Amino acid sequence: MRATIASVLLLLVTATSAHAECAWLMWQEEVWLPGKPGPNVRTTREWSNPIPLPDRASCVDLLVKGVKDSMDAKLAPSNMAAVVRTVTKDGSQLIYNVYCYPDTIDPRGPKGGK
Repeated sequence: MRATIASVLLLLVTATSAHAECAWLMWQEEVWLPGKPGPNVRTTREWSNPIPLPDRASCVDLLVKGVKDSMDAKLAPSNMAAVVRTVTKDGSQLIYNVYCYPDTIDPRGPKGGK
């Protein structure tokens, strides 16, 4: 069941409609937290390409639908974010964070520059 919401959200995030003009984007961040610390073990963080959506309501509706399809997903009180957390036998965690933001916000943070 844990893989269900992650699969649904991953499928949604990887869907392409890059040519559409949009006002809102659904972003997915995948975070891997290793269970066993060590000198060569590190946390990884990757972002998928965002899904463009016509408005806030469309983004929230898609996010809420994804959460309802899984018992493992948690929806933020704002309905603007969700998280799916899976823990492996060795204690490692795979976390999917999904966000709805206006196209003026990039949750990946500031870009480097000179």
